[in-house]
Amino acid sequence: MSYEILKKHREIWKQKKILRVIYHDWYRMIIENIVNDGPTLEIGAGTGNLKEYYTNLIASDYTYCEWLDVVLDAQELPCRDSSLGNIIAVDVLHHLEYPTLFLKEAQRGLKNNGRLIMLEPYISPFSYLIY
Repeated sequence: MSYEILKKHREIWKQKKILRVIYHDWYRMIIENIVNDGPTLEIGAGTGNLKEYYTNLIASDYTYCEWLDVVLDAQELPCRDSSLGNIIAVDVLHHLEYPTLFLKEAQRGLKNNGRLIMLEPYISPFSYLIY
């Protein structure tokens, strides 16, 4: 997504309380499942919302935004083998051109006991009202 779209989505996040309430529960569940063994990388961090709830992560996206930590391609992670404790992807997998490349990279980058934690949206008539 472009910087302009991400900035607009960041503003929508601030304005829509119902969106923050719903994601609050999902973020809590994600954080409860993080292992404390190495860095946590969030890919596709976009608007940077998860970092409001869990500051001890590296927030990344394909597009530069001043509120993120690093720009990278999730299908070619710039990390050493077995160096990450967690990789988090919220609403990301369906955006990737080659999701299997990302899954291979996640497997390569994660430690043996590391976790890949993903949350994907379910688009329904009700979800359109929220988003």
